[in-house]
Amino acid sequence: MEDSKPVLLNGNGTPYLAIFDGAGSPIMDIFNDLPIGMEVENFNYKYTEGKGDKGKFTIVTDFVDIVDHPSLQFKMPLKIQWGWIFSDSSFKSSPVRLVNIKSHQIEFTPDGVRFTIEFADAKMFLEAEPSKFVGDKTDYLEVFNELAMGNMPMTVIDYSEKAGVHLEIRDNNPCDGKTEQREK
Repeated sequence: MEDSKPVLLNGNGTPYLAIFDGAGSPIMDIFNDLPIGMEVENFNYKYTEGKGDKGKFTIVTDFVDIVDHPSLQFKMPLKIQWGWIFSDSSFKSSPVRLVNIKSHQIEFTPDGVRFTIEFADAKMFLEAEPSKFVGDKTDYLEVFNELAMGNMPMTVIDYSEKAGVHLEIRDNNPCDGKTEQREK
């Protein structure tokens, strides 16, 4: 079996981690005038095909107010990217990943704070979210019957192929198994 090609240029490279808020702006330590990625002591990201991605990073800084930063609170979206910067100014980086903050641990030290943030992609929040039914319906079968009989409005949102496709059906007719679906 052949060895894989080396990642580092001549065995040298500086690792970097870029952490952005949900809008894509770098999150800054305003006290030290540094992006928080420069203050990360450790970082891991676990990608699992078909399951949710997850990871964590630890910020070590003398700016204790970083723990109150609005972009670093529970469920807030983060965009993260990591990679290497080489001695010839070239770089190799990951794709930007969109994740949400799952939890954090705060340890105040004599030198400042050690702030560990755990994150996961949105799949984790969707799995934990209870089903929401219309009106006073609480049973899945009851809701399904109401939908099939045309007694309840239905919204279909397609997130997979065409971002932004939103179909709202308010005048759905009862399903009798004979009627073909018609375009309006």
